[in-house]
Amino acid sequence: MAKPRLSPVTLPDVPAERVTYARIAGAVIRRLREGTPQAAVAASSGLSQSALSRFENGQSLPDMYETMRLARALGRTPSDLLRLVDHEVVMLVGRSREVAKVAAGLVRRRPRAS
Repeated sequence: MAKPRLSPVTLPDVPAERVTYARIAGAVIRRLREGTPQAAVAASSGLSQSALSRFENGQSLPDMYETMRLARALGRTPSDLLRLVDHEVVMLVGRSREVAKVAAGLVRRRPRAS
């Protein structure tokens, strides 16, 4: 069965210079958990709820053993979870570069279609 596509990660309350890999990973974990109580995912993965909260808030990163357990609890493989996080990193870097180019006047912003 195909996995549902995920919308891009947004970190609205985080200034660009404070975006870290841990924050992006946390946003992906939180998005994958959407609709499932944090306590249920924590129990299913064998992690404490406070550990899951720290991961989701970008305060720390899970080690490989925790990543494997968390991925399974979220219905993903560990490599799939890491691939999603890496994809978001690439997307955020790409958007940052595009915004910087527009700001510098190197690329003209295309008008939106009405």
